[in-house]
Parts: sequence; structure tokens; C-alpha cells
Amino acid sequence: MPDAFLKLPAADRREALAVAAAGGGRPIHLLDKDVWLVWLLDVLFQWHWHDLVRLDRAGRASAAIADRALAFAVAKHKSMFFSENDSVGDLIDYVAAVSGGLRLVPGGKALNSLSLNYARMLDDGLLPGDAEPFETLLEQCRDLLARANKTK
Repeated sequence: MPDAFLKLPAADRREALAVAAAGGGRPIHLLDKDVWLVWLLDVLFQWHWHDLVRLDRAGRASAAIADRALAFAVAKHKSMFFSENDSVGDLIDYVAAVSGGLRLVPGGKALNSLSLNYARMLDDGLLPGDAEPFETLLEQCRDLLARANKTK
């Protein structure tokens, strides 16, 4: 959604924001900020997968997976201060994630959406020229996931 909106001419974006502001009671400048924030979060989410694969390739993932004390400390800290819900609204159990229950690769519509976003990022030059194709990225993430979930 943000990509299509941001590609509109400036006058059309202003008009759309004005209509949304009139209908929702939220100021235009905050709506505009929200669009940019959603776009940025999409980009950052895609980068996380890319970064995980690159960190794994550099040998950093194995060391991180092996440091169980750090994994549990981070999981407990995140649970206390930065808890979040998953896509169906359930509270994410970060301790379970570092105890063999990590879920890294989504399915269904979320996976399709990630694939499309990744392709757009490649097309827009937001990833390095040697970035792997999406399917290769998925394979590498699945391999990393299997190794992480083996370590308990």
C-alpha cells in the first residue's frame, strides 16, 4: 500500500490525505508520517532477512546460536519490556522461541507479501547488487532456523 501511494503525484497524495483526515479526524501531517513509517517498517523487515543471511555467511549466526545464556537473557528482557502479539493476536513467547520454537519463515499471504516486497526492494536498488533471489534467501533462512531450533 505505501509503495503505490508514494508513487502518486504530490497533489494526489495531498488530496488523498485530506480526504482521510476529514473522514478520520487525524491531522494530515500525522497521516503522512504514518504512510512513511509503514513503508520504512516494510523495508526494515525485508532487511532483517537479508541481514540474517549475511551474518550467517560471515560466521556470526553460529556464535549467536551457541550463546544460550545471552539468548535467554534477551528473550526475558524482550518479554518484559517489548512484548508483541503474533499475526493472529497471541502473545509471542520469546523464551519458547529460543528454546527450539523459533519461527522465522511465514506462510500463506505473509510469505507472498514478503516475496513481492523483496522483489520491489531489489528493483528499487535498496539491496546490494549481489543480493540473493528470494527463494535462495528463504532456503538460507530455513537452514538457519533448523540450526537455531536444534540448540536448546
